[in-house]
Amino acid sequence: MDLSLTEAARLLGKSDRQIRYLIRGGELPARKEGGRWILRREDLPLSPKQERASEQKRERAARLAEEILRPESGAAKKKYSIRDLRAYREGSAIYRELAAGAGADHAAAVLLRESLMLLACGYHEFQAETKADFYSRARQEASRATMALLLDDEDAHREKIERLETGFLPALGGLVHQAEKRGRGGGRRPGGSQRR
Repeated sequence: MDLSLTEAARLLGKSDRQIRYLIRGGELPARKEGGRWILRREDLPLSPKQERASEQKRERAARLAEEILRPESGAAKKKYSIRDLRAYREGSAIYRELAAGAGADHAAAVLLRESLMLLACGYHEFQAETKADFYSRARQEASRATMALLLDDEDAHREKIERLETGFLPALGGLVHQAEKRGRGGGRRPGGSQRR
């Protein structure tokens, strides 16, 4: 299997520059095609750990391709929705109660609504780094909503504050962590694994 210089560098955990150095030094066989270096996958000196990681990546890609290309069977295919996220369930319930009681224009309700909008953007985002950013911003808005409730009337909003701090905020934090992990190569489904 032919690889570009960048693909070979990624597999070996090296920079493009290091790979060029190995090629020039004769330590790594390669050929030039159209001004670009081409390396054979079989010629790469991968460690057993790198081989396993590469194989796992290929298997994940094959499973994903099979899932995407598989025709719908008679049984309904599992569909995922933002409604499956614990963070959505926790946050939307608090928002609805707050909007019904204090009004949708209450500062905390406005901030909580924005938090839920950012949660939706993160859930539907494909790029891990952008996904993590949306989830992080959603968490910031939820933190601000918590403070707005504390400043408004801590006693009157005690139960909602508790639910925000023990339910919604940790759920958002988990999504941020999962998205960041996915960005570092952990590979998760679009919304993370908080689907219960």
